[in-house]
Amino acid sequence: KPNIGGMSASLFKEKISYIPCKLVVFIDACHSAKIFDAYRGNDFFKELQTTRNGTSIYTSSSPDEKSRENAVSGHGFFTQALLEACDFDKSDTNGRITIKEIRNYLEQRIPQLTSNGQTPVYRNLEEIDYSVFIKP
Repeated sequence: KPNIGGMSASLFKEKISYIPCKLVVFIDACHSAKIFDAYRGNDFFKELQTTRNGTSIYTSSSPDEKSRENAVSGHGFFTQALLEACDFDKSDTNGRITIKEIRNYLEQRIPQLTSNGQTPVYRNLEEIDYSVFIKP
């Protein structure tokens, strides 16, 4: 429940406002794309999109889907795909991993892992590509 251990978008934004960088949020939870809909008068996504340096939000599943768990790894298939996307040995071809490469990997890999039973949702209002990881 959001009111137990959760945090409002305003408070979250306040807590990270001093960090001079882009905000990338990954949410691995059932029905997580509901975050993009107004919920009880709160619009978490709208609040975060005003972050000074830009915001990208990835959710593990559409508003009407459950996020599936991988019993072998002990975490969700979204997290598994995200870890793979950020692994230079599995996803990189040019010494850097960009935000769009992560999005593309998640959009292809999660349906593979879940037999098309889970659809990640992504929002980046700027639609600009930038490096998230650079190989040393």
